[in-house]
Amino acid sequence: MLRTLLLVALLTGATFAQQQTLAELDKAAKQAVTDKNFDQALEYYRVISEKEPKSAEAFFQMGWIYNEQKKFDTAVRWLKKATELEPQDIRIQSELGFAYGKLNNVDGSLEAFTKATQIKPDSPSAWVGLGDANFELKKDSKAAAAAYLKAIELGNNSSSTYYRLGWCYNDLNQSDLAAPQLKKAAALEPKSGSIWLEWGYSLLKTKQYSEAVEALTRATSLDPKERLGYLYLGRTFLVMKNKAQVKRQIDLLKPLDAKQATQLEDELRQANLK
Repeated sequence: MLRTLLLVALLTGATFAQQQTLAELDKAAKQAVTDKNFDQALEYYRVISEKEPKSAEAFFQMGWIYNEQKKFDTAVRWLKKATELEPQDIRIQSELGFAYGKLNNVDGSLEAFTKATQIKPDSPSAWVGLGDANFELKKDSKAAAAAYLKAIELGNNSSSTYYRLGWCYNDLNQSDLAAPQLKKAAALEPKSGSIWLEWGYSLLKTKQYSEAVEALTRATSLDPKERLGYLYLGRTFLVMKNKAQVKRQIDLLKPLDAKQATQLEDELRQANLK
């Protein structure tokens, strides 16, 4: 019975939508999106696209809604229609890049976000999107770092951008460049264990051992099950010749990762600390 009532309501809405002007439809669609009534909004935009087949905006909005509903294949279909009509619209290219990314389509996501940066080179969000595509999909730390750095230069100051830039620099063995970015990320998001962990690693690699201990201790307190925190702390204490603390990290690491605990034990044995 409930399904029947819902179907009747949608059909009634569709009939009413056909009788409205484009301006009325657009207003109603926007209100439906605001109310998160996405199925009704899709119906309004479908009618708009039928009445105005060259409306890139209607196709874009349908693509955006399908992305919100996690129906990424369908989103791509409508967003591609939108790009055919308005290839220089940065919103459409960015939304298409996002949808492709969710589908693990590396080339599609990179192409769309690259176009977005070309359309509007001063858009921080476009560069973040390109960075994310390289970071998450292509696993290209060098390209991702370049894109994130550009976004920051253009005014993006989110903790996630600083964190990912720092992570990329660490991955590229440029921990001296990573540490300042991760410090900024930690200041913006002080309760993120992953940020403190990555910052601590960069401090260890740059031989700032006391600061590394502080950051890594913070990381393990925020995320006690993250084994790398204890591993990096153990290695930091190892170079500081603090045998007791190395042993303590080994004990904490054993329940989480016996293999890495054994590895740390071997490193301690080889160091021959007294």
